[in-house]
Amino acid sequence: MYFPGRRISANLSRVIALAAMVITLAPLSVFAQTDTAAPPPPRVEAPPYEEQMLRLSEILGAMHHLSAVCEADEKSPWRDMMGELMDAEDPARERKRLYIDRFNRGYKGFAQVYRRCTPSAESALQRYRDEGAKLAKEIATRYSR
Repeated sequence: MYFPGRRISANLSRVIALAAMVITLAPLSVFAQTDTAAPPPPRVEAPPYEEQMLRLSEILGAMHHLSAVCEADEKSPWRDMMGELMDAEDPARERKRLYIDRFNRGYKGFAQVYRRCTPSAESALQRYRDEGAKLAKEIATRYSR
C-alpha cells in the first residue's frame, strides 16, 4: 500500500489492509450470523392458576422444612407431594424451574429461621397446612377438567 510522501513498513501495510478487510466484511458476517441463528423457543403461556401453583410450591417447600424440624419421627411427605404435583402438571422447562425455585425459596426461608421446633414453627406449619389445603382445593375445584 502506498501513501504519498510517507513510507510505511510492509508489516504495518498488511495490518492496515487486514483491518480494512475486517471492517468491510464485518457487517456481512453479522447478517450471516443472524440468518443461521436458531429461533427462540416458543413462549409457553402460563395457565390462569399459575400464581396459585407458585404459592403452593412455596408452601410445600416451607412445610418440607418445618415438618422435618417439628415432626422428626415422621417422614415428611411434602417433597414427594411436590414431585407428584410436577408430574401431574407436566410444566414446560421454564415453568418447572419456577416451581422448583419457589419450593426452594419456601424451604430456605424457614431453614434460616427455624433450626429446631418452637411454638412459632408449629404455628407456621399449621397455617401453611391450612393455606396449602385451601389453595389445592381452589385449583382443583375451579380449574379441573
